[in-house]
Amino acid sequence: MMCYDCFTKGDRNEALGVCHHCSVGLCSEHGAIVSDPILVQTPVAQVAAIPKKARELLCRTCLDALRQRHAPGA
Repeated sequence: MMCYDCFTKGDRNEALGVCHHCSVGLCSEHGAIVSDPILVQTPVAQVAAIPKKARELLCRTCLDALRQRHAPGA
């Protein structure tokens, strides 16, 4: 599998994984590994994050889109 972002620029670099959100192939230059909090349901319909976090590989497009929801005023 080739990296999608490299391919759109005319390059051919092998992908090391796929974006967790949109599933495009990503090389090490175009992928970003981020911490993903694990949420659990608690009594009285509340949600809490447990201490250990998972990791996920995201393309820059999805990373920027997902960070919007955490931006001030969003």
